[in-house]
Amino acid sequence: MGHCPRIADCAFLKEEIYRNMPRLLQRFQNTYCQNRFTDCACYKIASVLGDQFVPSLMLPSQIEWAQQILKDNTPALTTP
Repeated sequence: MGHCPRIADCAFLKEEIYRNMPRLLQRFQNTYCQNRFTDCACYKIASVLGDQFVPSLMLPSQIEWAQQILKDNTPALTTP
């Protein structure tokens, strides 16, 4: 699939707390950033709503949280 197109702006990768956990960071990068980025919770939110809607401590695997954020904020995009 290739690398995530949002890698330079990724809130997860910029979060200081995760930079202090290199093994965790590498695991998520290998799984999501370099392979299945469309499955990433952060990518799902950022690509639809924008980076400002991605919680700073959200992990790429927190899909249910991402789905709730999308559900809660999508109507705002469709109303005039």
